[in-house]
Amino acid sequence: MKRLNKLLSLVTTERNGCRRLLNSYDSGDSTNYTTQLKSRVQQAEEQLLSCNNHIEKLENDLKMSIEKSSEGTAKYNKLKIEYDVLIKQDDGVKRQVVENTSNVKQEKSNSQNDIEKLELENKRLLEKVEILEARIEQRNLQGDFDPSKVKVVHFSQNPFTHARQLRSAEFEKLREECERLRKKVKMLEEGNTSKPTRIEQIVIDEASPHEVKDLQAQVSSAERKNKRLKEVFAQKIQEFREACYSLTGYRIDVVQDQQYKLKSMYAERSSDCLLFQCNANGKTMLLETDFSLQVKSLIDQYLIQCNSIPAFLSSVTLELFERQTQMMN
Repeated sequence: MKRLNKLLSLVTTERNGCRRLLNSYDSGDSTNYTTQLKSRVQQAEEQLLSCNNHIEKLENDLKMSIEKSSEGTAKYNKLKIEYDVLIKQDDGVKRQVVENTSNVKQEKSNSQNDIEKLELENKRLLEKVEILEARIEQRNLQGDFDPSKVKVVHFSQNPFTHARQLRSAEFEKLREECERLRKKVKMLEEGNTSKPTRIEQIVIDEASPHEVKDLQAQVSSAERKNKRLKEVFAQKIQEFREACYSLTGYRIDVVQDQQYKLKSMYAERSSDCLLFQCNANGKTMLLETDFSLQVKSLIDQYLIQCNSIPAFLSSVTLELFERQTQMMN
């Protein structure tokens, strides 16, 4: 467009120069140069007409260029708007892709954690199945059987059954004899002055003074022996508890059946203790207490990951010992 404007300016300047030249010829002496002037005027007019045509053509070209430029500008603006819209859509798509990628990664991580948990559970169940199969095999070797699969036939004259019946009869006879003698001793010790029954009278009559003394001596000896055993057992139990406390650093108390309370010698408070429960399968589990919540990291590291109660108790002892050492320093 600049080139066309410049060309139009040059043509206009040339046209104006031609007009000035013609005007100068008209104002001069025309007697001697009439023919020549006419031819020049005709040539000038032809050139002027050609210039005008050229100018009109250039103006038309300029107008068309302006129209094309306007159309190009409008098209450019339209394309720019579409480009901006596409850029915004692309940014939205990128953000959505990033969010979807993050969600997929999170889901993948969760899935991997679930898979690891399931693998651990599967491993634990397989170990349990192996233990149960070993127990079943051991019981089968010991003569145990499955009543739903194996039918046992018993002899009508089974020697074992006959021997068991004889043993039961003998045991019942001895039990009755023991009960009779116990009543006899009780009556003699209490010095019962009331009128005895017929059966009691028979028992008293059958008992001689020598038998009574022997029975009393046996009872007294048994009581002394029982008392001595209780004292020895209590002493040994206390010695064993003190030895466990000195060696392991934990005082173990039985709370109830299959439930034990462990208290460390380095405990900061008297209420700090660990509680363990033994189930029917012989597996020991840690129960929740206020102190167990303070050592959750050790529980995760040694009980959940390593499944080792001794390592857990040792780590608790070391941590409590370090705390006391720091407090003393």
